[in-house]
Amino acid sequence: MLKTFIVDGEKGGVGKSMVSRALLDYYKSAPVSGAPACKLAIVDGDMGNSDVGGGDAINSEQLGGNSFVLDLKTVDGWAQMADELDPYVQSDELVRVVVSMPAGVGYAMFGGDKPVTHEIMVHLNAVPIWVMNRTIESVVALEKRIDNNPNTYRSGLIVKNTFFGPSDKFEILSGSGLENRLGDQWKVIDFPELYSMANLAVGRQSFWKAGDEGQGEKSRRLGIGEKLALNAWRRTAWQSLAAAESVQGLADLDS
Repeated sequence: MLKTFIVDGEKGGVGKSMVSRALLDYYKSAPVSGAPACKLAIVDGDMGNSDVGGGDAINSEQLGGNSFVLDLKTVDGWAQMADELDPYVQSDELVRVVVSMPAGVGYAMFGGDKPVTHEIMVHLNAVPIWVMNRTIESVVALEKRIDNNPNTYRSGLIVKNTFFGPSDKFEILSGSGLENRLGDQWKVIDFPELYSMANLAVGRQSFWKAGDEGQGEKSRRLGIGEKLALNAWRRTAWQSLAAAESVQGLADLDS
């Protein structure tokens, strides 16, 4: 009953943290968001800049579930993640875990034959989520992941971050042939851009606390315009991210 979303991308700044936080908001806001009611946990894989989980971001108290900060640039960090999340694997409850990957993890964990990474992702019923900008490097990096780890990247979700432009401007992806290569176990969605005034007001606060209670980062109160803009964006993001729930995890594919 566990599904683990591995939110990754070609480099820092493509929107991994924003997508991770929005995905948490989608599940935390059930049933209003359309998501199934479930237990939630976070793994922030960036020890140097933990802007999704941890004390300065979405902690365990705010989430109502476990919030871990682990070094996912190392095998030891991946092994620790497997240990921490194993109780969810054994549970009969519906559980969703969002893993925000660190920038530049690339070859260290996914280059060539990495059986440890693959085995852990299968154990956690992982769904790869690839956040894209409009550069060729973003497409090439995903192609390399698939080439090096074909058994790991059999299903997943591509997220076109429209902060970098509208969907029809992602010609690099549509012209690459990658979508045809991925097959029907992959889905592609557009992720909406959050209005800058609302984004600045929210900071590292959770979207549900900011949108439902009007509380931004460091106890700042959102103005009515900021709150309305944020909640309009949340509803659009929920509609897009609902596709994640329908993607099969690696263990599901093997069952």
